[in-house]
Amino acid sequence: MMWKIEKILEEISILLEQNLASDWAHHIDKLRYRMNIKPDEAIVDIKGLFGGMGSLNDLVLSRNGVPLKDENNKLNELRKELYVSIRHIIK
Repeated sequence: MMWKIEKILEEISILLEQNLASDWAHHIDKLRYRMNIKPDEAIVDIKGLFGGMGSLNDLVLSRNGVPLKDENNKLNELRKELYVSIRHIIK
C-alpha cells in the first residue's frame, strides 16, 4: 500500500510542477521522501493535506487566471485516489 501512496504523490508532484504550482510540488516531494524515513508520520501529514483552509483540496490550477480543466480533473482524480489510499491507514 505504501508504494501506491508514493506513486500517487509522485504523479501529483509532477502535475503540480508542470502547471506552475512548484511550492505545492516541493511540499509533496518532501512528503514522498519522508514516506521512506518515517512513514507513519508522513501519513499523518498527508492526511492533513485534505483539511482546513489553504489545503490541497482548495488548489485550482490555472494559467493567466483561466482554470485548466483537464489538469484540474486529473488533480481531482489523484486527490481522491490518495485519500482513499490513506483513509484505511489512519483512523
